[in-house]
Amino acid sequence: MSEKTVTVTVAFEIEELVTCDVTAELEVPADIADDEDAVLAWLEENDESWVDHIDPLSQQVAERTITSVYEVAA
Repeated sequence: MSEKTVTVTVAFEIEELVTCDVTAELEVPADIADDEDAVLAWLEENDESWVDHIDPLSQQVAERTITSVYEVAA
């Protein structure tokens, strides 16, 4: 005996965590240029300086979560 199924339209929201490599030529404060931790902190605070360098085709989904289902219609 097979399990009964029905077709429904589902509207739902997902959240994706993506990873990608970014290479960008940026101007950073001279006093942090040789300190990777300081540059990391600066990058986190100044994403407008590098966000345009992200290549969407290089992004890979590392994690995908369904955050909510807000409509199901038969």
